[in-house]
Amino acid sequence: MKKLVTSLAVLALVAPMAILLTGCGSIDNPNLTLANFNRIVVRDIMAQTDGMTVDQVQEILGEPQSTSSVGIGNLASTTMIWSNHRNSARASVIVTIQFMNNEVISKIHLGLN
Repeated sequence: MKKLVTSLAVLALVAPMAILLTGCGSIDNPNLTLANFNRIVVRDIMAQTDGMTVDQVQEILGEPQSTSSVGIGNLASTTMIWSNHRNSARASVIVTIQFMNNEVISKIHLGLN
């Protein structure tokens, strides 16, 4: 079971990232800030706290540029990616949030500071 969940997680993270990185142009999402990223609550099994839902995250970050979902049996894994692609003088930002059964289980970012 753990191997299945790990495989789903890897697939859900890699596939949309590959699609997103092939795009070009300039996209500016003013919601992609470190402060907003830090507001997103990740499920913590040890502390027995729930992660935010898809709706709660979208309320903070807006609509994602990419969404990928995989489901097997009772498990539904969704990965959403938000990004700012900026011209050469400004850094690009990518935020990836992974959900398991509509609850945040991981979040990562590149370029927020």
